[in-house]
Amino acid sequence: NEFRLRQCMPQQGWSLKAWRLLKWSEKWVGTEAEGTHPVAAYIGGRLDPYQMLFSDESMAHTPSSRKDALPDRRPCVPYKHPQCWKRMSKLLLETCEHCCSPFIHKSGRGDPSCFDSVWTYEKCCQTDFQDLVCDLKRKGEEGGCVD
Repeated sequence: NEFRLRQCMPQQGWSLKAWRLLKWSEKWVGTEAEGTHPVAAYIGGRLDPYQMLFSDESMAHTPSSRKDALPDRRPCVPYKHPQCWKRMSKLLLETCEHCCSPFIHKSGRGDPSCFDSVWTYEKCCQTDFQDLVCDLKRKGEEGGCVD
């Protein structure tokens, strides 16, 4: 499972290192083999959630981590301008993945109905595929990820 996680996360746009996440979870929750034994951090007798935050300086995207992401994820990895998108949306039509996709929309600049004169394709989407019309064809397993 660790191999699959390690292989799939970068392709889906996650830049963090899976082994660091595993070590962090084992510290606070316990190992899978030994069973879970959750612990918490305290300071001055009070719960201190800041000590328990997952912090990984390698989470910032690099040109290499962006290149590793699957093509359909690249227009949104990372968000070019996070204010373009709602923090949580239950409508696919309001997401970066829908609006910026060169695979769903054949305009070369995502879904025109998502953008206006302020919130533009250029401002909100990574432009790797700008002005391109793409097709996504995947077969079987790629690096441990199953379609």
